Amino acid sequence: MKALLYGAPAALVLFESLNWAHMRLYSRMVNDASPRQVRWSAGALLRYRSAGDPPGVPVCLLHGQRDLLIPPKNVRPDFIVPRGRHLIALARPEEVNGYLLGKMGLASGGRADDRRKVV
Repeated sequence: MKALLYGAPAALVLFESLNWAHMRLYSRMVNDASPRQVRWSAGALLRYRSAGDPPGVPVCLLHGQRDLLIPPKNVRPDFIVPRGRHLIALARPEEVNGYLLGKMGLASGGRADDRRKVV
């Protein structure tokens, strides 16, 4: 499984255009995982079915416009990252953080204390 995930860098096109630092991080994550854990997580991705948002907990679903593993048409995202693929938090942190800061009211000069006002 590790060979499938890391041994074929061309397969990473499915994820995102990663720089070398991201590639090293991805490699370390895969290599540090046990084969059992990697098999479980791959199967869990295929079997995942959302039970909906937890009651009383704000949830934002951000999704890459070009995600080939989970196409945007299969989910109902709150925000689509233009040209983003699967690993948007890793490869597109500015857009992800900008959206989340805006949702928390911090994008336009808000204070960190304002975070508790999010409902």
